[in-house]
Amino acid sequence: MPSDCLASTGGAPIAWIAGGFVVLVVGAILMWRGRAVAAVGLPILFLAALSTSDSFQRPANALCSPVPSSILQGQLRIVGGVLGSHEVPVAVATNGTKSVTAQWGKPEVSGSDVLVAFAFPNVSPGQWSIDLTESSLTSFEFVSSDLSIVVNSSRMLTGGPFNISTSAPITVTSTGRHFEISVTRS
Repeated sequence: MPSDCLASTGGAPIAWIAGGFVVLVVGAILMWRGRAVAAVGLPILFLAALSTSDSFQRPANALCSPVPSSILQGQLRIVGGVLGSHEVPVAVATNGTKSVTAQWGKPEVSGSDVLVAFAFPNVSPGQWSIDLTESSLTSFEFVSSDLSIVVNSSRMLTGGPFNISTSAPITVTSTGRHFEISVTRS
């Protein structure tokens, strides 16, 4: 499940190292010239560094997209539930001659739901069927989707592992196709 999709939560390390070096050099100069100047100058320099530190930060990602991007991608919404990255289901897209397994992003919290983005790498335009099967660590029940979905099995329906598939192949164009599937944990 490769994904380099993490929210940005800090500054670039090189900027912090350079800033620390500047503070150290200026502090040493101030201390060499006199203790009174250092007593006033160092706190001012420290506060100035703190006030501009957010300029080193990159904005956080609201939703993590999987890598690589694809013309066929989706989002799994776990309604009112939780999901660890080791619990993501297996999603497979097939076009009759080729099967592609989805790569998953990092689970992200959105209100009371958990969202996990996924993409099918190396998919070409055409007709594709999607199949989603839960891992052995989860128990899902289908809620909704903007695709026409058939529930093949679930714990409540058949007692077996959750498995859904598209009722008919979906058309994927060169501009792409994005969809969402919502589930709950049973």
